[in-house]
Amino acid sequence: MYPWENFKGFVTKEEMVSLCKHAECPTHSPFALNCPERVYECLISTLTKMPWYLADRITIKERGYIYATTEKMITLLITRINKGEHPTRLTPLLLERLADAAMGCPGFTVMQKDNISSLVNTAEYKLRDFHMPRFADGWTHLHALSAKPGVPLDVVEYYIALIREETNRVVDRMSIQRKSMLQAQQAQTSDYWGFFWKEIIYPPVGPDFENMTLADLANREWAAVERCLRRSLHGGNAPEWGAQ
Repeated sequence: MYPWENFKGFVTKEEMVSLCKHAECPTHSPFALNCPERVYECLISTLTKMPWYLADRITIKERGYIYATTEKMITLLITRINKGEHPTRLTPLLLERLADAAMGCPGFTVMQKDNISSLVNTAEYKLRDFHMPRFADGWTHLHALSAKPGVPLDVVEYYIALIREETNRVVDRMSIQRKSMLQAQQAQTSDYWGFFWKEIIYPPVGPDFENMTLADLANREWAAVERCLRRSLHGGNAPEWGAQ
């Protein structure tokens, strides 16, 4: 028997739902009643101590309910601070620490962090401290990859431009009917990465997709990046999706 055979995840959905309930109804919860900041401190610990480096053991589904809990609890904390509840316990500093834990979480996507930064109005200079790229709202279709810390922003944008131009070139060579259909789909989402969303090979949205690990996601996205850049820089045949 292998040690991971019966592994069900590091955090359960029920635990995250329970944590939210403690935050939503603190007067009904001894866990939160006498120490209102406890639930938020608990989430900070979860985000920072979660072994995100074990990407081959964390699924999209598990990350999803951790993120959903984080977003909801940040919203709850903002509301309670604005109402003046427990002003010496539920403080802007606590909110900042929770937001920083979320923004520094290596398991969250660029888009998820962009949503968090919008909730708390993170300053532009601080976004750079969290290695956030510019135009983060355009990273819609990347569920694992993000900009490598320390890489200049203009270098990141240069390679994104290469991918955008290459995938646009593939679409431009399609039949009018096929091109029109893809352009209509593209109009419903971000075009910052061009048609890169067609290059990545994901299973259909559903259980198969949600049970993918973050490592599998990253491998698929990185392979798609390599294919696009290789064609852009060295040429090559149109991808399978471009030949349809």
